[in-house]
Amino acid sequence: MADVTKTIRDAGYMTIGLGVLAFQRAQVRRRELTRQLDTQRQELRRQLDHRGKDLETQVAGLRTQLAERTRELERRFEPLVGQLEGGLDRLEERLPDPARGAVHQARHQAAEVRTQLRDALTRSAAPGSAAGA
Repeated sequence: MADVTKTIRDAGYMTIGLGVLAFQRAQVRRRELTRQLDTQRQELRRQLDHRGKDLETQVAGLRTQLAERTRELERRFEPLVGQLEGGLDRLEERLPDPARGAVHQARHQAAEVRTQLRDALTRSAAPGSAAGA
């Protein structure tokens, strides 16, 4: 009977010992995985920061191109706008007063829209602008 008790006790100790070893092994593996995930997270953060800087550089380049294209379009259309304005001036002079007032108001609003559009394009093309920040 003593041998059976000793065998059962030894089996219990072995089971507990194996359980402790398994628990310790799981703890070691958990720490390894935590370190591995931290390393991967840091690498992903570094890559994300790098991509963000690349994107900022590209956006700045696009803003510069937009500003250049806006100035180019203004230069190309300036003579045409001048001719159109001159023709509208002559037409406005020949209109009766009520119609002249309406045409004048429409021209004034069109000029405001042109100014607002040019300002919006210039603001969005300026580095560090509110639209680009």
